[in-house]
Amino acid sequence: MAKHLLLLFFSVQFLLGVQAQQARHIPISTAAGLGAYSQKPLTAFGAASNLASTAYYTQAGGGILAEKRFNITELTNSYANIFIPIKKMGTLGAAANFIGDATFNETNLQLHYARKLGSQAAIGVGFNYYNIIATGYLKASTLNATISAVVHLSPLVTVGVQAAQIVPSTFGINKTEKLANIMQIGIGYTPSTNFYCSGELVKEEDYPLYAVIKFRYKPIDKLALQAGISTHNNNYNFGVSFVTNKLDVLVGLGYQARLGSSPTLAVGYFK
Repeated sequence: MAKHLLLLFFSVQFLLGVQAQQARHIPISTAAGLGAYSQKPLTAFGAASNLASTAYYTQAGGGILAEKRFNITELTNSYANIFIPIKKMGTLGAAANFIGDATFNETNLQLHYARKLGSQAAIGVGFNYYNIIATGYLKASTLNATISAVVHLSPLVTVGVQAAQIVPSTFGINKTEKLANIMQIGIGYTPSTNFYCSGELVKEEDYPLYAVIKFRYKPIDKLALQAGISTHNNNYNFGVSFVTNKLDVLVGLGYQARLGSSPTLAVGYFK
């Protein structure tokens, strides 16, 4: 019953939003983004937190992550990313984020590029195509951009900033929709390839400032434990990864006290 009420709530929010300008963005699980603030890429999902982090990938690869938010099929959230390092030129990549079902859904497609600036910094840029569909009512899309940077304060400590959806734009019926500007700053600590932790401060348009904390620990060579917490609605995520030289398979569970659990599955691949 609670899940059906939650789905009704999201539908009502959408219908109210068409009467007044509403800032939108597609959320990404806190299970993604690990390794974004490090010179040692740990997973295939660093671009989810900071595009500039892909400048440090030395192998081509990619990954896909799916989260069944609050165990509601209609709120299933998927994120996929691929990247190809090009010698002396940087890293090219593409990402896709989708939430919803055939009746109501939002999609964001992104082409991204990152390049080192010497040995202590890197920059990244992404060009985004956003599309929203509400069957029988609305189909609209718009273009936008993301810029980011990371700076290595030491071999162990990295800081980064990212500004997402930076171009002011409105779309949809009577121009009542817009994409939310999202600013974030983060810091990561990587004492070894077996341990990583990071913290971010995120300011999303129309919402208060919130924090995201993540860590990953490998107690043995083939196994990694990870966890994340976001103070935005107090979301938690826990997971276990099975790691080989080329594959990283994550089985995780998100949790929110009032809304329930969100099973998560991710597969990362390095060539």
